Amino acid sequence: MNSPQYEHDVGFVTRYLEEHYAEDIDLNKAASLVFMNPAYFSSLFKKMTGVSFIQYLQKIRVEESKKLLLNHQPKIYEVAEKAGISDEKYFFRVFKNTTGLTPNEFRSLKTKQRVLDLHSRNHD
Repeated sequence: MNSPQYEHDVGFVTRYLEEHYAEDIDLNKAASLVFMNPAYFSSLFKKMTGVSFIQYLQKIRVEESKKLLLNHQPKIYEVAEKAGISDEKYFFRVFKNTTGLTPNEFRSLKTKQRVLDLHSRNHD
């Protein structure tokens, strides 16, 4: 199962996900990119990456949404949409399951950390 072609195919899909995470992507679409049966691709993907297709995609989306939460003040539903998740409640659940915090808690914590960092730098 670890042939160079399969490694190439999974690598191609992971790069595709990193560039197109905000689009409507599912396992069927990903498998079709490399001309594979979705069930077989799912098994291959997990074997080669150590996580399921959806876990991999969710991790990318959460990492991108963290950047948006830190660098801007958009509404949470806007962050969710820009990260490729159109259902705000689902976004909250995925974000909390991945980070242990809600998006609002993450934003507040990181804002407080920045203030403390600035304060400590000014007093050094």
